Amino acid sequence: MAKRSYKSPGRAASREETRRRIVAAAETVLAEAGWAGFSLEAVGAAAGVTRLTVYNHFGARRSLLEAIFDANARRAGFERIAEAMGGKDPHAALDAVVAIFCAFWQSGSAPLRGIAAEAMADPEFAEALAARNQRRRQLLGALVARMDLPPAHRGQLTETLFALTSHGFYAELAALSPPEKTGAVTMLVRAAVAAAGTKKPGDSFETPG
Repeated sequence: MAKRSYKSPGRAASREETRRRIVAAAETVLAEAGWAGFSLEAVGAAAGVTRLTVYNHFGARRSLLEAIFDANARRAGFERIAEAMGGKDPHAALDAVVAIFCAFWQSGSAPLRGIAAEAMADPEFAEALAARNQRRRQLLGALVARMDLPPAHRGQLTETLFALTSHGFYAELAALSPPEKTGAVTMLVRAAVAAAGTKKPGDSFETPG
């Protein structure tokens, strides 16, 4: 007779609480020490657990980084993206997606500011960030594909929206308040979409020389 597995609810809750504590500590370490100081040892010390405990929960640093991104995504309301994408109007959906990404950059701006340059030199971090960015590009491309636009302009518009909704662009708006940043990005995104819509299929999307 096969043995039935038993999982204690109390043990599961304790494990989840430890995991949350480790992620919170990891965010702090990343913000204060940057990617170079972002180690399992440092995160464990900040969380009040051993390096082995951190490893058992997450394994490599990349998994910890993904957990930080996920935590920021939840705070920014990423679950609302599916709702926005399910709407009939792609333009309204794009406005909602822009607001969600701006909230994400705002909630995650502190750790990202300290490690953005390091991403260029560290393959582990660069791969994690590239994967996240590719999801954003695909999401924007899906919205652009639903718009009544010349097909020849969709690729360039997608890349333009990708740049406008990036952390780098958001960070450049440092003199503005968070609501003003969201408003500025939304305005520019709408302008880019409108510009693409005024072009005829045979027109160039390039600036005249």
